[in-house]
Amino acid sequence: MSNRKLAVKMLSNAGHTDCFIEECELSFVLKHLGKAAAKRYLQRLNDPEALAQCAKLISEISILDQLDFRGHFGTPVDQAFIKLDFKKHMAFVTKAGILSLTDRMWDQFSLVISNPGLPHSTHWTLIEYIARSHTCTHCGRDLQIETNGRALRVDSRCPYPGGYPAYVWEVEFPTGTLMVNDQHGEFLQALEDRLTLLPPDVVCDITTHLGSHNYSKQYAELGVAYGYVGNSCPGVFQNPNDPSEFVIANQGYDGETDDVIGTKDVLSNGFKKVGWICTDSWSYSIVDKSRVTLPPAKNKTFELSVPPGQYQITHQTHLVNDLPSEEEKIFAFFKKVS
Repeated sequence: MSNRKLAVKMLSNAGHTDCFIEECELSFVLKHLGKAAAKRYLQRLNDPEALAQCAKLISEISILDQLDFRGHFGTPVDQAFIKLDFKKHMAFVTKAGILSLTDRMWDQFSLVISNPGLPHSTHWTLIEYIARSHTCTHCGRDLQIETNGRALRVDSRCPYPGGYPAYVWEVEFPTGTLMVNDQHGEFLQALEDRLTLLPPDVVCDITTHLGSHNYSKQYAELGVAYGYVGNSCPGVFQNPNDPSEFVIANQGYDGETDDVIGTKDVLSNGFKKVGWICTDSWSYSIVDKSRVTLPPAKNKTFELSVPPGQYQITHQTHLVNDLPSEEEKIFAFFKKVS
């Protein structure tokens, strides 16, 4: 059996995927890391001692199955957790690092393996790996991976351990006659102009929760209440006893019959349906009529009357999206505050 097949067999016997075979071909190493790394790669695959160390490492340390996300991606702080969509990549990074990519990482692991009585190192070293960086979907930070020779973790703590909270911001509706749809296109250029003037440390990447929150707050400066709701085509429900309160929501429904659970067009809190949003843009967009200068999109916009004033928006799509279809989902709550 060739040394390459032996290495693959050891990794497979350890219960890992075949991503080592898929990703770590010599041509891949050569392309991304250059001739020096490719030479080290070949040397290690032909070094029985190195392969033995690798096999012992894989069999004795759960390093390939655990990664401390330090609160990122909505995980509890300091919980060793491997996210499913990261598992293949992180296993590949670790295996590639052990076998070929980073001498510093290899040396640290080798030190621990050869000295089992050695206490865990307090010195953490960044792993030089070849894949793209990963961005926390909650705080928007680009993450790198570091090791102390015994464990893996990301290189920073997330400011939102356990998950990003509901987004809260305010917007003014001066007349109280609102135009409701999924996108008011006439404000897009003004929004883009605002975003280009923001400091570089202000995250507005809408693929992250912090970025989406900031994006909505920038829209609010233009008088637009904007938030992501997916392709949910939600209803707008208003408090019949207090028109200054309304929500964007979907009622629960029976997955087999599609029948609404409860009273049709009435939420469990008594709010009544006054319209719905066709979410071709996967969002809601609400603006006071006094700010609109162009004709709204035909058949997609309806008017909603509320008392004029300053409104607080509590947006929580990311907190309710995973609820079962039978449960009511309130994506955003609007309430007059002044």
